[in-house]
Amino acid sequence: MGALNEILLPDHPTGIMEALLPLLRPDPNEEEPRFSAWIHPRWLPYPVALAQAHLPLDRLLLVRPRHENDQLWAMEKILRSGLCATLVSRLPAATPDRILRRLQLAAKEGRTLVLLCRPQAAVRCPSPAPLRLVAASSRPTPPPHVRTVEVTVAKSRNLPPPPPFSLSWPVHDTVILNSYAVLRTVHDDSRNIRNLAQPSMGGAPINP
Repeated sequence: MGALNEILLPDHPTGIMEALLPLLRPDPNEEEPRFSAWIHPRWLPYPVALAQAHLPLDRLLLVRPRHENDQLWAMEKILRSGLCATLVSRLPAATPDRILRRLQLAAKEGRTLVLLCRPQAAVRCPSPAPLRLVAASSRPTPPPHVRTVEVTVAKSRNLPPPPPFSLSWPVHDTVILNSYAVLRTVHDDSRNIRNLAQPSMGGAPINP
């Protein structure tokens, strides 16, 4: 089932996306695996490390819109197309609630799991996301390198939030998310996303 899930992050990296990468693996029950879209992500993915995490590179799409309006338009079109099983993106803390609601409805329509990174200041803002996680910063320990991130559940629909917990995982030699590495760009700008959208899709663009 598709849903909008928020990861609220501090200004500096926490590494939590490394722990969440298994969520982006293709569904083995799908006859033809769908894509995983990364739209204006906070960090560019490192292909070698993604392959080590068993994420097929031929099922990855990297979209780098030039403007925020283009990003929102691309996100909604891709979500409604149903071509992507997962979508990773980021939005500012001040993103209006009505825009988030449109994205949530689009995620449900396209059956897409969305991991939306936003600043921690967004925890004070309303959101339709069923799940909101607040991640604290962390650093790898000395060998054998293990990274630990403290996580607080700010919102969990239909369930009382559990107490804060820790996520720990081994850190490999290659960095999972490298802000200087570049994944093969499938679409340089959002105008080319039209190739992913079904011709029959309509609807007005999202405006901030």
